[in-house]
Amino acid sequence: MILDDILQRLEDDTELKSLLNSSSNNTGIYLNKTDKTDSIVYRFINLTSDAIKEQNRLEISCLSQDYLKVNAILERVKAILLTVGDEQFNNDVLEIALNGGGYLFDEDTKNHIVKAFFIVKNRYRR
Repeated sequence: MILDDILQRLEDDTELKSLLNSSSNNTGIYLNKTDKTDSIVYRFINLTSDAIKEQNRLEISCLSQDYLKVNAILERVKAILLTVGDEQFNNDVLEIALNGGGYLFDEDTKNHIVKAFFIVKNRYRR
């Protein structure tokens, strides 16, 4: 699955592992929600498909109590995911582009939250 390829690339990156303080049993990357600091939360939503190619939105939220660190996490995610020019992410993922984002502060957890929305264009896989 396309999402598995993307998550594997994020989980394998040593610089991102360091920023997330990840360990063998905790990558610091979570689906939908977490209250942990120095982490990433993601959602993957299908936008279009014509049985030949698809377009999906990958929503990434980076969380940290340190404002500089949360921005470093997002910058590393962008360096890992974004494709430049004709470069492909892999054989199935044709293009990943940033398409918006934002910033929040959670008063309860004291986490800075930086959001990024990536458009993922890929070949359709059954």
